[in-house]
Amino acid sequence: MQASPAKSGDPLGMASIQPRLLRVTQAAAYLGCSPWHVRRLLWAKEIPFLRLGKRFVVDMRDLDAFIARQKENR
Repeated sequence: MQASPAKSGDPLGMASIQPRLLRVTQAAAYLGCSPWHVRRLLWAKEIPFLRLGKRFVVDMRDLDAFIARQKENR
């Protein structure tokens, strides 16, 4: 029998949700490059980003679109 979210210490059932917005280091790991390379892509406006306070965050869907564009340009 599966425990209800309230009993498992996760009242909102958020444990299984995957983040859609990634920090620069997470985006770098997703793309397999360095964080500095991701920052250069952001500054060059090759990947859209949001600013949350002082942090840059990137939508995973935009990373997937960037990958698709790079494949098409080959």
